Amino acid sequence: MNTLNRTTVSLLTCVVLFASFAYAQGEYGANDFRIKVDARGQVASFHDAVHRRERLVPTQPAPLVAVKKGDKTEEPSRAEFEKEPPLIRLHYEDCGVSLDIAVQETESHVSFEIIRAEPSDKVDAVIWGTVSCDHQQDGG
Repeated sequence: MNTLNRTTVSLLTCVVLFASFAYAQGEYGANDFRIKVDARGQVASFHDAVHRRERLVPTQPAPLVAVKKGDKTEEPSRAEFEKEPPLIRLHYEDCGVSLDIAVQETESHVSFEIIRAEPSDKVDAVIWGTVSCDHQQDGG
């Protein structure tokens, strides 16, 4: 195989391997709201579709999931997103852990389920959130 063909095959292999994780953020929702998770694994938006307003408090950190080992808690350092099936892969650089989170959207809610932690022996616990939201009443 000549050099050009090897380069083409290598490039195509890379494209195929990484194509499903090519999204810079994940967006999930139900009829009443949308949630965006950014490339760092932080909740970047919690949009209330009913009242047409953003509910996320922008000045507060909002990790989707933090991992805990001993007395150390770590937020994700980066995230990758797969469209079909919906999946978020969170990476925790300091402890060398990655989590795969399956996402299921329905008309009424969105569910997130950790389906894999690798290596699992480096995780004592996971902490969902904390995501600070503005809960002001919208009249009426």
